[in-house]
Amino acid sequence: MLAYDELFRRHYRVVVAYALTISQGGSSDAEDAACEAMTLMWRKRRHIRLANQSVLPWLLVTTKNVARNIAKARAREQRRIRDAANLRLVAEPELEAAQREAAAFLDECIQRLSPMDRDVFIACVVEGRTYQEVATATSLTVPAVGNRLSRAKRQLREQLSANPD
Repeated sequence: MLAYDELFRRHYRVVVAYALTISQGGSSDAEDAACEAMTLMWRKRRHIRLANQSVLPWLLVTTKNVARNIAKARAREQRRIRDAANLRLVAEPELEAAQREAAAFLDECIQRLSPMDRDVFIACVVEGRTYQEVATATSLTVPAVGNRLSRAKRQLREQLSANPD
């Protein structure tokens, strides 16, 4: 391990500088490539063939390959992001139309509720008011608000499940 530490200290800056010259992602990718090359050097230490008793040529070639792989991975990731954005642009009009249709159907279902159940449902679910607030505003008891809300939700579930589209 001491030999590795010495090789790391001796060559790391040179390897990072070399990686910077070929890295498209800047210093972060260059450091990643250099670290990966140094790690590979340790893992493959028994199989590395030295040129003129120096591991530096092997490190530079390995760094170049790792930096290229990092650049390819980054390009693939950017392509996937771009493709996903394009897919979203295509799908958004269809999704918006489906959402408008679903919202219209839900509104129809809510309108079919009795006026008091509808008022309780809208106050509690849409407006986020508490049972106590709704009870005070409607002159109902708190348990009556809970019962009306439960009934409204049950009726909406039944209506929505009867029309799964």
